[in-house]
Amino acid sequence: MLRNPRQNTFGPNHRTGFNEMLPVIKMRIKRIILALILLWPILVDAQKYRIDFILNKADSIMKSNVNDSLLKYCSFDSSSYYSYTNVFGRFKCKKLLESKNTKGRFINTWIHWNIYVPYPNCPEPNYDTIIGRVIVRFDKNLKLQDEFYCKFIPDLNWVKKKYRFFNKKEAIQIAQIQHLQTGIEPLYGYFIFSEKYQTFIWQISNTLSKTVDSRGNSSGMCEVLDIDAITGKVLEHSTSYYHPVY
Repeated sequence: MLRNPRQNTFGPNHRTGFNEMLPVIKMRIKRIILALILLWPILVDAQKYRIDFILNKADSIMKSNVNDSLLKYCSFDSSSYYSYTNVFGRFKCKKLLESKNTKGRFINTWIHWNIYVPYPNCPEPNYDTIIGRVIVRFDKNLKLQDEFYCKFIPDLNWVKKKYRFFNKKEAIQIAQIQHLQTGIEPLYGYFIFSEKYQTFIWQISNTLSKTVDSRGNSSGMCEVLDIDAITGKVLEHSTSYYHPVY
């Protein structure tokens, strides 16, 4: 027998199944609505910025605090990053140069410049450069969070004085008699002007552990000694965790 095309093809069993599923469908719709209500403040209040706007603002602060003669020795650090929370409230970090705009709800940003100042008159002839880092940190409203700091650059009149500096080999020998922990690599050191002590130091590092991630970046524990490069005195002996910044 031919079926009338206008005849309802859904029988009682179909209507019963739909009625049984109806509470489940309503519950799912309620959950979706509730999720949207909870996420709405985040979606509406999510502050976003153009990356070039952030960098220009930081660059302006940098130029207003660093002498023109030193600006040519400053280089932007590509590891500079910002932090944010995504729509699920999870904390994230992202390098500034990886996109044109910030993502999620913006929290703050850390912008770094590496500074390498020539010091041709340094009594230690193999180390004729003062190395340091300047950091500009903005809050969620792009207000400067910390006072601009560049005390790692010594007074030019001070650096003209003649001192007898301990060399790298002597600094490592001083470190070796300080009851060091067992390291996995040879000791290595940097000759720097310490912003903390306002004098030149040898910073000797003893790598205690190391793991390498998929990007080839290392992290682990290290032992660090700060040694006065003029007196040979151990200023600080500590252990810390080192890691890359993403």
